Amino acid sequence: MKTMMDENIRFEANIGRYPLGFRHYENYYNYIQKKPKATISDYQNDINSQCTFDEFMAIRKSDFLYKCKYDGFTIYENQLNDLNLNNPKHYNKNPENYVETEDFL
Repeated sequence: MKTMMDENIRFEANIGRYPLGFRHYENYYNYIQKKPKATISDYQNDINSQCTFDEFMAIRKSDFLYKCKYDGFTIYENQLNDLNLNNPKHYNKNPENYVETEDFL
């Protein structure tokens, strides 16, 4: 069973980090793991380039879905603890479906 201390450690470990799927932008070492033939200049150009709206939404979706799975505050704030996936009324409340709706924008 997770304790509050475990939750605080998980929370603090993610402060200032990119969401999962985008952590290759955190540093050059992570970047070359994802793009092995990239140079430091490629990394600098990529990290300094303007983010498109689609990239921003992908980052936002990834962050929200991670929090819906692991962050107790997000789970209770969005009443995900009461979610019944067998109930058709809850279809758009399912995080994977919700991120595809206009309400998420």
